[in-house]
Amino acid sequence: MNTTVSISYVMISVMLLLVVACLFADSAEQWLPGNRRYVMAGVLMVYTGIRWYRLQAFKKRLNDEQHEAN
Repeated sequence: MNTTVSISYVMISVMLLLVVACLFADSAEQWLPGNRRYVMAGVLMVYTGIRWYRLQAFKKRLNDEQHEAN
């Protein structure tokens, strides 16, 4: 697997962990008061979805380029 793809999967996992921390950590109320924790979790979730979609397109493009080279 390509190093860029591997690092992208790690970054997606880290952002999903941040979503869980925003929603369920007891200390989240201190650094994200009120509804901000839900807004931040939503924004991170949307951004994670966009990154995942772009990663899939990147993998497809890499695969197509490899097949053309062969």
